[in-house]
Amino acid sequence: MGEQTSLTIISLSTLLNSEKLDKDMIQCALSSFCPVKDHEDIKHFLDKAAIPQEEQKISRTYLWFDEESLAVKQIKILGFFAIALKVFRFSEEIPTKKRQRITKNSNQETNQFAPAFLIGQVSRSIDTQKGVGIILVREALSRIKEAQNIVGGNFVYLDCHNETKIIDNYMKSGFKYLQDKQDGSGDIQMYLKL
Repeated sequence: MGEQTSLTIISLSTLLNSEKLDKDMIQCALSSFCPVKDHEDIKHFLDKAAIPQEEQKISRTYLWFDEESLAVKQIKILGFFAIALKVFRFSEEIPTKKRQRITKNSNQETNQFAPAFLIGQVSRSIDTQKGVGIILVREALSRIKEAQNIVGGNFVYLDCHNETKIIDNYMKSGFKYLQDKQDGSGDIQMYLKL
């Protein structure tokens, strides 16, 4: 993978606001990303949703790439993550006491919903080594903690394919199982208290 001193993480909005790059070049780089796991949601996000969500300020996407590739206007994305602030809905099966521990909200009337940070997407490219995904999650959490210091918030969550290897990787970063996703997809939701 080469020397890591020239690797950088930069927000998609910074690239979009750059006078050196045009939107088509950025979209081409997003569309050519080859994730280590062939999940359609990752490709769809980069192809169709990343730029519109960035422009509408729905989420922030951060790209990990080699700075030298940017200098020659050939962006090769090695990994990325997207974060957002959302309203989380607890399943009715989650006991009130657990909701209160996670949200630090003792009001039983209002603890079915809670503001939370979302790690919406995380993926490394097939051109990277094992362990890069964990680095990307740490980088996402670092930015979330910066936001938490400004706006508050008690926890971060993510939606995860119900695959042991993926779940284990998130657990290495401190995430815990919370609930099955309520959309019938078979995915799960994991959380981390901040």
